Amino acid sequence: MSRLEESKRRLEAALDRLEAVVEGRLKSNGLDAKAQEDLHTARADYAAVKQTTDMVRSRLDDTIHRLEAVLES
Repeated sequence: MSRLEESKRRLEAALDRLEAVVEGRLKSNGLDAKAQEDLHTARADYAAVKQTTDMVRSRLDDTIHRLEAVLES
């Protein structure tokens, strides 16, 4: 597993844990404004990181294919 994939997996796991904690708090205390804002911010951050990692992965794949083509010629 590449470092990028491992980082992405760890980030997804951390966000899953965060969402589970937030959901647990919501069930026991109800959703307050700060928790709702924090959850929204975490989800927006996750979406931005996911978009960036997808772009980086795509660029790395393209670069690897170009390098393989150069090495084969």
